[in-house]
Amino acid sequence: MKIIPSFLLILGTLGLAACVTMVPTTDVMPEPGAAAEGAGTVIGSIVMTTPTGVTDPDQMEMIDALREKRLTATIRRYVMRISQEEGGEFGWRDYVGDEYTTTFDIDTERRFVVTAPAGKYAVLEIMAGTPDISGSGTGANMREPAQFEIHAGKTTYVGRLVVQAQFKSATELKMAKAGERADGKTVLGMPERWLDMSLTATDTREQTLGELVKDPARAPAAIETEIMKVGVPRWQFVAPRLPPPPPPVHGKK
Repeated sequence: MKIIPSFLLILGTLGLAACVTMVPTTDVMPEPGAAAEGAGTVIGSIVMTTPTGVTDPDQMEMIDALREKRLTATIRRYVMRISQEEGGEFGWRDYVGDEYTTTFDIDTERRFVVTAPAGKYAVLEIMAGTPDISGSGTGANMREPAQFEIHAGKTTYVGRLVVQAQFKSATELKMAKAGERADGKTVLGMPERWLDMSLTATDTREQTLGELVKDPARAPAAIETEIMKVGVPRWQFVAPRLPPPPPPVHGKK
């Protein structure tokens, strides 16, 4: 009997892929026919919203800390891999090719246009913090909040990804803090890590395309609509990576 686990093992983001090129997304439509053979274009947008009318000091501290951060969303193509081992069949996403990045501010919608090879793509990460040269960093992040497809020779509208910041209940917040202490972590600042997030994908095609396609000469002949699929929001703290230990000095233990 074959067993396909519901979880996906992410390999492409753990340093297994070398020489990944970081490509900033654009908010300008490409010239007609500019896509290479086997490539397509997607149009979408992303926004992270925060609660309004907050008066509780602890909650305000979380929201103020989040609003100070510059957000980075990373998009990348993936290929499903299957491995048959004793006891079942296991699948995972293997991330390949360039990473497409877009930066945006809290409560401000950011439109993005990506022209890239056809295939399955994921919003690999949304991070509120300072990435390092490896693409990781210190702050709070969310892994794989959404996915969509790019079709060869076509332009596709994939919708607006809305990430809504929310507050934990008093009980949930207490348990989360206790869990962090149990892990031996000492975190100074970054109270935004205690927030929860919800995800929705909405169809705002008319508004988004109206803002992007202002020049009829740059408008594709046809734009399909396939609203992206959202995943499970897991907003979490990302600690800085520890530097590797120094090499041993010759002749000493």
